[in-house]
Amino acid sequence: MRDGQPVPNARVSLKTAAPLVTLTLDDGRFLFEDVPSGVGYLAASNAEAASEVQGPFQLVPGGVIEGLTLNLAPSVQISGR
Repeated sequence: MRDGQPVPNARVSLKTAAPLVTLTLDDGRFLFEDVPSGVGYLAASNAEAASEVQGPFQLVPGGVIEGLTLNLAPSVQISGR
């Protein structure tokens, strides 16, 4: 979400032992399937904004985590040499 509105095509990253990435749908929803067991952290971003990292989440076989909202805020650009 950004400014209370869904963000389509945002990149959602699930950091686990085997990191996973998906894109949000037009209504902002996202889904990860076949996630390995362990601990995971979740974050979302697009070209202009990023969410804070959420977690840790305990990922267990057959488990379901629902109802998460990732709020995107303007991100900072850092460059250098």
